[in-house]
Amino acid sequence: MFNEKTAKTILTEGKKVLITTNAQKEIGIILEKKEKATESANTITIYKVKTAAGLIKWVSLAALETLDTSIMSEETDLEIVWPKITLSSAFQELLVQEKETMPLYKEPPAVNLSADEIFTMFYNSEVYIKQQSVEEIKEILKGFKEVFLYCVHTCILYKEERAFYEEYLYPKTTKILQTYGLTHILRMLLIMRRVQPTLNLSREHMEYMGECIRSFLFFLQMNESSLLDSIKENRDPQDAAPENDVPCATSSDTRHD
Repeated sequence: MFNEKTAKTILTEGKKVLITTNAQKEIGIILEKKEKATESANTITIYKVKTAAGLIKWVSLAALETLDTSIMSEETDLEIVWPKITLSSAFQELLVQEKETMPLYKEPPAVNLSADEIFTMFYNSEVYIKQQSVEEIKEILKGFKEVFLYCVHTCILYKEERAFYEEYLYPKTTKILQTYGLTHILRMLLIMRRVQPTLNLSREHMEYMGECIRSFLFFLQMNESSLLDSIKENRDPQDAAPENDVPCATSSDTRHD
């Protein structure tokens, strides 16, 4: 638990935290903080937080802990702390179901939320939290789109997808971003550790990229329900893939080429 002096330094807007209310712990992010007068004429700091479920509420300092991100990181060959990319079971299941449908693949299924729209959602979320950093966030958004297009072109498409991509999509970058959706973004994230050395980035840029990926992973975590709902809305129940025993994807075993 923090004292008020330490909290003022550590618990700032945009900080990812663990929120404890009613004996439940959930991940969230600080949106705002303000001073509140108490009955004893003292003032305390209260925090406006958004939970992973999308709930926004005010909580006291006693309800907050910093989120330990060390278990979410690993060192690269350059000894740079890099996000350990582990998808939720729901996201993993989504990728498994998609892989099972590949033998019947003819063209990309329509998506309710395109990759372009999801990246824009991330942009809006970051701007809401860091309103003073709009230009920086625009550059981050541009970088994510460039890496996504690079991954689509080089390594995340299944062989069944390649013909349609090469005939109808490439090199139309806007169309690629509008055709593919959440599952291709998840594939990109799983392959990032393998792609990272090919980007020829400096140590400084690599560290910055790691922070951006960590923020994007947190965004996916916070918006998981709505992103999955957009998939369900677009899927006919009778087209659901059969439940076979297929290993779940992880950042170390995904390969599509």
